[in-house]
Order: sequence, then C-alpha cells, then structure tokens
Amino acid sequence: MKSKLNSALVILLAIFILRGTQSNAQNANTTLSNLTSPTAINLSLFPASSATTDLGSASNKWRDVYLDGFLYLDGTKFLSNGAGSGSTMVGASSGMGATGSSNTFYGNFSGFNTTSGYGNTFMGVYAGKHNVAGNQNICIGYLTGGVGIETDLGSNNTYVGSQISSVTAGITNATGIGYNADVTVSSTARIGSSITRIGIGKECSSSSILEFSATTAKLTSGGTWTNASDKRLKENMEAMDKQNILEKVNQLNITKWNYKVDRDRKYIGPMAQDFHQLFDVGDDTTISTIDPSGIALLAVQALSEEIKLLKEKNNKLQVQIDELNTTVFGNTMVDGAAKITISNEKISSLLGQNIPNPFENNTLIPFRIPKGCISASIVISEAATGRIITAIPTSCNETHVLFESATLDAGNYIYSLFVDGKAIDTKQMQLFK
Repeated sequence: MKSKLNSALVILLAIFILRGTQSNAQNANTTLSNLTSPTAINLSLFPASSATTDLGSASNKWRDVYLDGFLYLDGTKFLSNGAGSGSTMVGASSGMGATGSSNTFYGNFSGFNTTSGYGNTFMGVYAGKHNVAGNQNICIGYLTGGVGIETDLGSNNTYVGSQISSVTAGITNATGIGYNADVTVSSTARIGSSITRIGIGKECSSSSILEFSATTAKLTSGGTWTNASDKRLKENMEAMDKQNILEKVNQLNITKWNYKVDRDRKYIGPMAQDFHQLFDVGDDTTISTIDPSGIALLAVQALSEEIKLLKEKNNKLQVQIDELNTTVFGNTMVDGAAKITISNEKISSLLGQNIPNPFENNTLIPFRIPKGCISASIVISEAATGRIITAIPTSCNETHVLFESATLDAGNYIYSLFVDGKAIDTKQMQLFK
C-alpha cells in the first residue's frame, strides 16, 4: 500500500512541474526588451518593405564587411572580383565573362566581352567592351575600346580619351590620346582626331604647327622646320676660312641614296662620317639642318670673291685689248664698240706682246697678218732649249689667239709668228703657277 502511494505522489509532482514550466514559457520576455540598444538578436538584415532600413548611420557604421559572392545594385551585378585572381570589376555587367587575372574594370559594361585577357585596365562606360583575349591594354574614357565593329583590341595598347577605337584586329603597342584618336596600325601613336597645332610646355601660336617652351625652334603652318638661331642663344663664335671651306666642299662625296627602311624614296646628300671628318661639326651618324646651310653660304661667299677677282682681271684684259686694237689697227671706240679702220695701204706683218704677261693659266697673243697670205701660225717654244712645244695654226684674217698653259710648268717661253713659212717676229713670255 505504501509503495502505491509513493508512485502516485511522483506522478502528481511531475504533472505540477510540467504545468509550471509551460506557464513560465508563456510569460517569458520573447522581445528581449531587457537588452539595451544597439544590442539585439534574431533580426533580419533585410527590411520588410522597400527603403525602410539603413545599414549604418553617420554615427553607427559597419567596421568590417565580408562578402562571399557578388554585390548587386538595382538587381544587376555591380561589384565582384571576377573569376581570375587579382581582378576587380565595378559597374553593371562589367567583366561578365572575364577569366583572366589582374584585370581592373570600372564602369557599366566595361570589359564586357573580355574572356582570357589579363592585366587590362578599363575605366568608363563601355570602356574596353570590344576586347576579348587581349592583354595589358589601357582604355580610359566613354566608349573607348568599344566603338564600331566588335573586334579583339590586341595587346599592349593605350587609349586615353572618349570614343577611341581600332577597327583593325590584333593591333599591338599602339597609343591614341584625345577624342576619336583611332589607331589602325601597330606601334604607332596618334594625338587627337583633328588637332592642328601642338604646344609642348606652352600654347602653340596660330602661325605654327609645333612649338616648344624650351626653344624657339618650331614647325611653321606651311610645313617648314625653323631652327632656333637667336644670337642671344649662341656663344663661342669662330670666324671661318671661306676658301678652305670651299676646298672641303669640293672634297665632299655627295651621292644619291635611300634609307634601308624606306627603299622607295631617294635622297641626295653626303654621309655623316665624311661630313663630320671634313667640317668637324655634329657627330659621325647625323647631319643637322643648320650645318649644310652655313657651309653652303660660306662656299658661295668664297665663289663670289673669286668671281669678283676674275671680273677685275677680265676688265684689265679688256683695257689692254682695246689699247692693242688702237695701237695695231688704229681702232676707235664708238658707242662702246670698237670701230676698225684699215687703210688701203699695204700692211706689214706684226707680232704683239702677249696679254697678260706674266700669266697664270692662259694668255692672249695679238698679231697682224697682211691680206693675201697663204698660211700663218704661232709657234710656242721653251726659251732655254728652243724645244717647240706647240704650233697654233691661224688664218690671215685673225688678229689674235688664246694660248692655254694647263699642262706647262712655270718658266720662260718664247712665241713666234710664221707667215707663209717665214719667221716674222719672236717675243718672250713668262708663265707662273
């Protein structure tokens, strides 16, 4: 009987405890109101309705955020690290299929078609959109690398500016800077699409195509390169021997040739090695545009001086010839021209002195031969030996001959007039060199 009583008491105690537990559960603080702000648990980070909850505030911010996957903005993938290592994609549909490493794309649809290409940097809406497998390209600007026909951009290209592209596939090592500065040939650079003037360190004036802040040299609007030549920019001026320069110009070998990289275009000019050796300017691989001009001007001055001396000699010779005409033929000058008057009297043969005498290269030998002769000649001989050097035939109507002494040595010579086989007269002349 006692045993049954104990069992009944245990059952009653269990029922009492169970009811008490249920009562306590129903009265529990399920809202956790006893916790102080900002501590809370079991709350969703996502609001129950649109635009009702801020993640952080000016005074309460997230310290560290870890994201596994992608960040979407307005339902479109906006931020990811791409499939390749070390890559960053920012912008709607930026680098959607990029698998290459180390790519950086900023802007909606930037690098949109890139697949295996690596090391590319695209910044701007549609920047680099046409790249597929190209590597290490830089496209900065709206639609740069994304205009025209879809084609692989190639590799190692740099395009900076709006709407720059290349419609030629596989372009490499090209550079385009400025709006619409399209490049279609590898290893070339282009600045702008319609730029007409370039200033380096300064604004280019309207009269030039290219100007610099560091020098007055420039390329004029007409396409002429103009060297800096201001006297204030120069020093160590040296006077030059004009005649020596002229002699060196005559020694300079000038040929017609072409550059090995430009076989279709011919040029005429000296070689830098010869030019440098003769004139000691520049170096043995280049010739400036200034040096040939200066050398040519010096040579012209030397020739001008020679021509002046020749004119003076010629004028003196003409005076002597006029005097000879007057002496031999009794000529007079009428309106600057010699008027020859010959009497009907019989004229005897006469040999005049050579003009000039002494002489250097050539000399004029005057004579008078009577009409009706059969033959006449001037015979040149060595004064010391009497050896005949040459005989110059002449007609009975001639009044002089010009003797050229290019092959003779300096010294004394004699010349004789022979008429119809008879020696009429002999005179002496002197040659110097």
